[in-house]
Amino acid sequence: MFNGKRVFIIGTGASLTGFDFSRLDGEKKIAINHAYRLTPHDLHVFYDASFLEESRGVYNPATHTAKVLAGRNSNVREHENVQLFRRADHVTPSFQNGLYMGMSSALPAINAALIFGASEVFLLGIDCRFLTADEVAQAAKRNGNPKAAADVLNGAAFAHHVTQRDVRHTMATQDKERKYMQMAGQFNAFAGRPVYNLSPFSNLQLPYRSLDDVLKVGPEAEKPGQKTDIKSNQKKEKVK
Repeated sequence: MFNGKRVFIIGTGASLTGFDFSRLDGEKKIAINHAYRLTPHDLHVFYDASFLEESRGVYNPATHTAKVLAGRNSNVREHENVQLFRRADHVTPSFQNGLYMGMSSALPAINAALIFGASEVFLLGIDCRFLTADEVAQAAKRNGNPKAAADVLNGAAFAHHVTQRDVRHTMATQDKERKYMQMAGQFNAFAGRPVYNLSPFSNLQLPYRSLDDVLKVGPEAEKPGQKTDIKSNQKKEKVK
């Protein structure tokens, strides 16, 4: 699916306030949970039924415009557009072994991107923390749209999701900050792999790369004869 190409995994962290997603036109993209609202993408990943509860009436995985990877406990049925995965407690080389899942749907998304042969994985809007009002304003300014901060904050003193005006997120109070710190630590399972954080506001400890620097190098063309990590299981694990 991503053989030899870089992939951007998009979350809904407040660091994306005012972000211009046209900057990622032509790139391979995976949307996490409510990030499906933000930009067209190649794959949508969510893990459990809470996402569907939050999206009731506006989202149907069977008719979604992109392919869908959903956790087996999400109450979603497998469909030609939907592939289910089971939870694993470690990074896996194959869908047959499940996908690494902790407290964030970004974890199985990264695991899936690597299985599908991504050359590099870049995390955008995976903040694992609340941003203060000042930080949201800084993010909006960095993203070239200072006025967007007021819309995201809507009078609040902090923000975690850039989508918080449209979605009542199940983890949306500042007393959850400790859980976000724990969540951020789970990304260390990808240390040593080509997985990079693009948010200067993030709690992730993965190597940081500047989006401006990344985009100076155009999307990689698929390399002739390059194969994914899926070998004998490739046909079974390919999202059709």
